[in-house]
Amino acid sequence: MTASKEGGFYSLISLHGGGSPEAMRMSAVRNYDIDRQKEHILQKLACFAKLDGTCKRCETCVNDELCEQE
Repeated sequence: MTASKEGGFYSLISLHGGGSPEAMRMSAVRNYDIDRQKEHILQKLACFAKLDGTCKRCETCVNDELCEQE
């Protein structure tokens, strides 16, 4: 048998009426702004695609030398 902090946390919240872990996950996801995160990831991917030397100054540069080329 094993134990972890997370297991203890779930045991405690279930005991005190916090609900199931699935209900907790659903309540956390309900407020998650997925569209904003999609935009953020696309912006990050665009920075990784700077092999052609372009930069849109998104301030998430992975290589400062590429930003300084323009």
